[in-house]
Amino acid sequence: MQFAISRTVNSLRLKTKTGVWALGLLASAIVFSGAHDARAGVFDPPYQNLAFDCTTGGCCLNAAGLVKDMFTGSGMYAGQEDLQQHYYKGDLFPQMEESIKRMANEYINDLMATIVARGAMLDGQNINYTLLTLGKQTAKSTQRHVVSEQICRFGTMSRSLASSNSQSRTVQLGLANQMLRRELMHDGMGSANEKAVGSKLGRTSDHTNRLNQYQKSFCDKKDSGGAMADFCKAADDKRLNADINATASLYNPMTLELNFTPSAIGTTTNDEETIFALASNLFAHDLPVNFSEGDFNSILKDNGQVSDARKQKLMDYRALTAKRTVAQNSFAALTAMKAEGTAGSGTYIKQMLEHMGLDATNQTKYLGTNPSYYAQMDFLTRKIYQSPDFYANLMDSRENVARQQTAMEGIALMQDRDIYESLRRSEMVLSSLLEMYLVEEQALVTDRGTK
Repeated sequence: MQFAISRTVNSLRLKTKTGVWALGLLASAIVFSGAHDARAGVFDPPYQNLAFDCTTGGCCLNAAGLVKDMFTGSGMYAGQEDLQQHYYKGDLFPQMEESIKRMANEYINDLMATIVARGAMLDGQNINYTLLTLGKQTAKSTQRHVVSEQICRFGTMSRSLASSNSQSRTVQLGLANQMLRRELMHDGMGSANEKAVGSKLGRTSDHTNRLNQYQKSFCDKKDSGGAMADFCKAADDKRLNADINATASLYNPMTLELNFTPSAIGTTTNDEETIFALASNLFAHDLPVNFSEGDFNSILKDNGQVSDARKQKLMDYRALTAKRTVAQNSFAALTAMKAEGTAGSGTYIKQMLEHMGLDATNQTKYLGTNPSYYAQMDFLTRKIYQSPDFYANLMDSRENVARQQTAMEGIALMQDRDIYESLRRSEMVLSSLLEMYLVEEQALVTDRGTK
């Protein structure tokens, strides 16, 4: 019986003091069931009391009080052995104590095993949370610090913009200087190398050389109803009437082969010849008749025979030439902007043209070998916004969008600078025009009232 109790305790593994008391009560009832004390007339459990007759309702006792009387040996069980002292503490508990110890040890082992598992779970949770945090920060850092393809386009297409602008300035100065040299009939120019007319150089010589150039390079046999077929000798159909067609010769091309750097001295391109011919037709079509050597001697010599009329004529001619150079400067500036630039950005601009559907052959025809400053600015301020990729790349991180905005603002500043230069040239042209009107009014009152 005691072995059965031990197995019961071991299997139940009671965890509270209340459970142990209840188990003790159950064990007491089992052990003492049917046993009698040695004293006559005193009943042991199940505590039969003959003084009560169950048939008359005497068995309806208070269960809680009955259990208390049984354990304390009081009430109707007065005089019997104290179960708590006699059996529970003296007999049952020593047998249960070892089982309770084993139960406690197993419970502790179970708790320790659970703690290890929980600790491992917490460690794994912390590691996963740390990795997740690091991954998020890495992704954010990548978005913030890795620039988009669009930023690279702004950077690569503007790579040689400064050097192309510098080369454009050189072409502008060279072109303006050459136009001035023609008007002044400088030695070595076409307006000063006609030997057949002797001292009458200038207008006659200039017309003769320009006519020969027209016949050789720009004459179209089909003009005038074909009447000029025998006169024209031009072989290149692309240059027909290029000396008077400003749209085809100047406004439409994105890049012109104009190079006035020292490395290009002694070479002349078709575009250079065309632009000079166009400038001669637009500005100073009729040059004055050149002064003879005797005319200059009479002006420069101070012998009392100096002609005021000749001096006035020379100064008027130079004043007219100065006013004309203001307009010629605008022509030279516009032409120079389309002069071929350096090779830094040509590859990237052509790649963008390819992306927009233009094949390699037409890319060169459209841009030339080295895109001009005008072509680069056209792509940076207009063409780049015609690509769908530009708007797709706006769906990017805020940092990359801000970088694109900064690049656009920088290009806008360069464009504003070009607009400012254009307005300044326009202001100079208007000032010269106003000066010409003032000269006409001034001539009406010159020497008025003198004898």
